[in-house]
Amino acid sequence: MKESDMFESDVVTFVAPSKAGWLEKRRQGPLPTWKRRWFVLADSCLYYFLKPTDDDTLPRCIIPLDNCRVGRGLGALEIHIAAATGGKLKSCKNVGYGVTMKMGSRTELILKAESAEEREEWVRLLQANADRTPVQKKMMAKINDLRMEKEGGGSGGGLRGGGLLDGNLFGSSSSFSSSSFSSSSHVPLELPPLKAEGWMKKRGEINTGWLRRYFCVFSDSASTTLYYYVSKEMAQRMVDLGEGTHKGCLDLREVVKMNMTKDGDDAVIDLVTGGRTWHFSTGEKEELAYWMDVFTASCQLSVPRDFKEDLKGRGEPGAAKKAAAASGGGGEGGGSEGAGGGFK
Repeated sequence: MKESDMFESDVVTFVAPSKAGWLEKRRQGPLPTWKRRWFVLADSCLYYFLKPTDDDTLPRCIIPLDNCRVGRGLGALEIHIAAATGGKLKSCKNVGYGVTMKMGSRTELILKAESAEEREEWVRLLQANADRTPVQKKMMAKINDLRMEKEGGGSGGGLRGGGLLDGNLFGSSSSFSSSSFSSSSHVPLELPPLKAEGWMKKRGEINTGWLRRYFCVFSDSASTTLYYYVSKEMAQRMVDLGEGTHKGCLDLREVVKMNMTKDGDDAVIDLVTGGRTWHFSTGEKEELAYWMDVFTASCQLSVPRDFKEDLKGRGEPGAAKKAAAASGGGGEGGGSEGAGGGFK
């Protein structure tokens, strides 16, 4: 039997825990430091000890994972655990060498694995143990809707009014830090199902240069929204932890017209709303066809005639992209970026 297959202390014995091993834990404070601890995941609870055979009678900390969010941190090997509803993370800490246990005050637990493979295994198992019931998810979605209504609507889901979905709520994504998120007043976002994702270039109204961004479409019967991020990692963080790491978003239900234009030799998709025109390009015809399929389905608009003519003889728009996504093949940016296929 391996060391991680059974762990025993004077009080508790874990037989075949989901996982056990070394992780580094970041201490709270203005100058955070990392401490190496032995972690045990069992029965939807995370425990940590000083070492596998801790002389103390109790684990140093117990974190029940019910109603938690687990995701990858900004650092290459980081794992973040936070309360699904915001506020303090439920935990109990040993402060008296087995004599006194008190409630923890953390809003987020930040860990670091020894390798990328270890991090992925820990994230997968922690997410599987973090029980969030359908009732809790519906409640969080309702809270998001009420917050958005209070802050004000408009194009982009209330972004212009500085609402909950404002990409600047926590500062620029490029300078985003976990400390800017860990606020007891923050309510994590509850996103609809992911329908499409991938890289595109976007041109702004003021800054007319093309910027490469990672895009995701989340859609259900109530909303269909296009979010964009500086990286795929930022998108993953929003999906896992409900953090507002996006740079901006567009409510695709507000698109009234779709055009195909040119910027030099590159084809450009123009999405027209009542307030502005959004410009997107990929540089690759196959990628452009994929996003054209996504937008026509999401906005319930027809494909522009000139785009149909341009693709004549090349097969159905986006067919190769769909086939690659179905077979698990990847595109630019790593991983499959077809509908729902790219995140880990």
